[in-house]
Amino acid sequence: MADQALRLMELLRAIPREGGVSTSDLARRLEEAGYAITARSIQRDLERLSRLYPLVADTRSKPYGWR
Repeated sequence: MADQALRLMELLRAIPREGGVSTSDLARRLEEAGYAITARSIQRDLERLSRLYPLVADTRSKPYGWR
């Protein structure tokens, strides 16, 4: 559970306030930080986190860009 919380914090840190970042870029950043996770799991995490934090998905094209 603690690993998941740390991973989610790292995920939030990787999302820019301006512009956007794709799920695949987030997966690469998390992998570089030592977390093995699939892009689909990141998408699920982002959807859950967006209910709690002011995250915005650019849904005009796939993969979505997050900010």
